[in-house]
Amino acid sequence: MFCAHLEGGQEGADAQSCPDKWTATEHHCYRHVVGAVATEAEAKSACAALASGSVPVTVHNNEDNTELTHFLGTSVDTSFYIGLEYKPGTPVGQWNWLDSGNARTFHLWDNTADASGLVPCAFINMVKGVMSGWLTNDCKQPMRSVVCQIPVRSLNMLYEKMEKLTNELQQVKHQVGSVPIGFIYVQLPHQNDPGLIWGTESKWTDVTASYAGLFFRAEGGGSAAFNPSGVTVQESHVFNKFTIETIGLKNVSHNGQSEVRTSELKEQVKSGEIVPEDALYKLNMYMDIKDAHPKNTAVKIWRRSG
Repeated sequence: MFCAHLEGGQEGADAQSCPDKWTATEHHCYRHVVGAVATEAEAKSACAALASGSVPVTVHNNEDNTELTHFLGTSVDTSFYIGLEYKPGTPVGQWNWLDSGNARTFHLWDNTADASGLVPCAFINMVKGVMSGWLTNDCKQPMRSVVCQIPVRSLNMLYEKMEKLTNELQQVKHQVGSVPIGFIYVQLPHQNDPGLIWGTESKWTDVTASYAGLFFRAEGGGSAAFNPSGVTVQESHVFNKFTIETIGLKNVSHNGQSEVRTSELKEQVKSGEIVPEDALYKLNMYMDIKDAHPKNTAVKIWRRSG
């Protein structure tokens, strides 16, 4: 059970590099939780409560080890977990650092340590400022203190982050700039308008009214070829054929079937001899069953104008 009284460690040597009550080194901000007695899980929780990104100390190289030794001083008698955990895997597991998730490539194992992963947590004993090599246990054994770290906020690191953000912003602007001025975007149903797709960096003008009433037909499938210089007017495939059939009139000059394709009904049956009233005659009218009913839907048309 974590039963420490959390107190501030050494005051930060550089208030601009580390938060208050943290100690700055070249690469890290350290804080010692005085009087802590904590398991590995409790040590992680205690560090996380102190600052965003805070974890038990990690030792990636000799330089980290030197910084940690200098921070703790020469008179500290304590023990603490380090941010190194064994993760089982196939075919073999590996030791990973908590701050980066990277596999361990550097080690300072004590000669007595079981680094096989059978016990998956690592800790350090320190007596009169002399640190032992890394030791291992089952993560449940309480250590006498908690030592936490976060990255130091040096001007160089801030500059690198600003440079990274600037590059990312330039990439976004390049993506927006890849859509040239005058580009036409057709917004179909269930699609977003261009402002949502390309963001506020570009300006779009609704030019739908310029194309009002115009039907679009995809090239191919009997459609006329695409005409980049203007609209191609193509005969509709709607069959509005109207047929008249006459039967039973003698000497009719236009007997049989006749098609009417205009909006006005022409005189198709011309005068012939009048037949007796009991003569057979008939006038049949037909509409072609091949009427095509094209599907259509309204779209919005946008032009990038800025």
